Amino acid sequence: MAAFTALSGDTNPIHMDRQSARDFGHPEQMAYAGLLLAEVSRIIGVHLPGPGAVCVSYHFDFTAPVSVGESVLFETVVAHRSEAAGVVLLEFTARREHDLVTAMQGSATVKIPHVPAEAALANEDG
Repeated sequence: MAAFTALSGDTNPIHMDRQSARDFGHPEQMAYAGLLLAEVSRIIGVHLPGPGAVCVSYHFDFTAPVSVGESVLFETVVAHRSEAAGVVLLEFTARREHDLVTAMQGSATVKIPHVPAEAALANEDG
């Protein structure tokens, strides 16, 4: 949380401590929505489609708060793939682990990385 606060400059009191969150009507200190989006970025850039992928658009709805310290489960589905356009549409659902309530859902259009023929052949040989 401290690193994200420093990086983003977002010092909204609901993220800073439990009492401040309660003063604003929230039961617990709330995690940044940007942390959920950072996990989406990690999934796209590391796993699906992986290295070289570029997110070109996204839309997410935040449907329930995530408290600081809560674990979140992510589900990612390839909803559509266009070889001609070189993109995939990924759908994401993030659920709080303790009660499986959906905290965030949405989608991202991602440009599929182009792997040069030489690299593809090297991977097959190696």
